[in-house]
Amino acid sequence: MKDVVALALDQSPTATGWAIGRPDGSKPAFGTYRLPTWKDAEGERMLVYERWLTHLVAEYRVTNLYYEAPYLPRHSDADAIMPQLHVIGVITLVAARMKVDIAKVPIDAWRKQAFGYCRLPVLKGDAARKEWKRMAKVVCLKRNLLIEDDNAAEAVLILDFGLADADPHYSRNLRIHGRRAELQHWMGDRR
Repeated sequence: MKDVVALALDQSPTATGWAIGRPDGSKPAFGTYRLPTWKDAEGERMLVYERWLTHLVAEYRVTNLYYEAPYLPRHSDADAIMPQLHVIGVITLVAARMKVDIAKVPIDAWRKQAFGYCRLPVLKGDAARKEWKRMAKVVCLKRNLLIEDDNAAEAVLILDFGLADADPHYSRNLRIHGRRAELQHWMGDRR
């Protein structure tokens, strides 16, 4: 079996959370990369992003790359989704150029693994999105990882999913699932 060094990305057009780790259980490296905001210069932004990502993959000798599958809105506003697709295009290009295995991770899949469920019973829309982000930081804290940025916290949880995918012997006890008491936080007296 090859030595696995996995990179997980929680990408967006403005910030990318990243986490790099191995299935041996060592603490991952993580952080957040903030993309420059240049109006009408998407190509320039993607060149900068490509240089950053290429450097990260080379520096850590990444063998496997996992990125979050984008949430596609129900409306058909192409301008709203294009920046996200540009970022994914760069991720795909870097993986191909650097000969790194790449996989798209569905949001529901990594959330189910990290929290034990993938739907909040009461919250919807932006309130649910904020709560998922808060919960990601809490789960990381329970793993002794103090992560203040939700993008990096979600990348760590995507990394956990990726490592479990890449190595069948990956230590599953690193994951902490959602507890019933946390579920009560959302449901309150509405049971």
